[in-house]
Amino acid sequence: MTSSVPGTSATAVGMTKPSQLPATLFIIVLFVMVCLPLWHLNYKGNVIRIPLVTNSTLPKSRPFVLSMQSSTCNTVTEGQLEKTKSIDYVVKAEPFLTNSTLSNLWNSSHDDYLMLESRIKVPAKVLRKTMETLHNPWSNRVLAKAKCQECIVVGAGACLRGARLGKIIDSFPIVIRMNMAPIEGYETIVGSKTDIRVVYPESAPADTESYLGAGIVVVVPYKSDDILWAAKLVDSSINEVFHFWRSSPLSLPIRPENVLIINPEITESLYNISRVPGSGNKNSRATTGFVAIQMALNLCKSVSVVGFCYDDNPHSYVYYYGTAKTKLQMYIGPHSRSLEPELRAALFHSNFVKLL
Repeated sequence: MTSSVPGTSATAVGMTKPSQLPATLFIIVLFVMVCLPLWHLNYKGNVIRIPLVTNSTLPKSRPFVLSMQSSTCNTVTEGQLEKTKSIDYVVKAEPFLTNSTLSNLWNSSHDDYLMLESRIKVPAKVLRKTMETLHNPWSNRVLAKAKCQECIVVGAGACLRGARLGKIIDSFPIVIRMNMAPIEGYETIVGSKTDIRVVYPESAPADTESYLGAGIVVVVPYKSDDILWAAKLVDSSINEVFHFWRSSPLSLPIRPENVLIINPEITESLYNISRVPGSGNKNSRATTGFVAIQMALNLCKSVSVVGFCYDDNPHSYVYYYGTAKTKLQMYIGPHSRSLEPELRAALFHSNFVKLL
């Protein structure tokens, strides 16, 4: 017979009752899961220590969302220039004039006027009228997606004569043209698509055909009247007498909210670059084409250019259309014949633009 000791059961001393096993195992597993990793992380040996990934610990220069890269698109200048850096042939700035940019420019200028390039003053009354007509450019679907799109800026140079680039040009998501450069009759050469046409009042085409497909007109503000003219295109009730050297249309076949103005910071910067002391370029201003390229660099993901070519031969054609020859000074205008071509050449040989 087996005798039992008083106060004990038949279970051997030191053994756990079956009913206590689950609780014991749970404690052991919990120890392994919690304590061992903590010991490992605090180990001072050759263990790679990975910090906790949070939005605040991510590099500021690379837009990550935790471990997944953001799909946010950048303009050319955002992607290749430092935050506030510009170089001689690339100006970094907001591409269009908005109430915000105008207010900042006005506040940094004078109370009763804004100074434009060539030291031209824009009176306060013009600025107030302009602020009443400015729209948010980013509400336009073409501009809203431009940071993710390839743009092409189509010049009007005579080197396009005989070219058959129409289909290639039209294949770009955003096509930018300037001034009076025609499309009708030249579709094989320069294509038929226009998303943005960059003009100043005297260079704006009066015919409807030039604006077919052009959802946006952007005005280059060389003069005070240029800004007021853009305001009148938006608000026809503005009754002003303009002092242009050539008759300009007072209305365009464009929706009023799609009439925009180039940020004067761009033209001002280009003016300051062009008038190098002692260069003879005191009154030079950037060409519309060069301004349009700068706008595109601050608007699009990538920028291609075509048709920017000039020949000093006096008997050479100036444009891909018409019969204008280089010998006529009126086709040169108040532009630098030496410095801007050098700046363009530097730009075209950089990685900021692509030559078609």
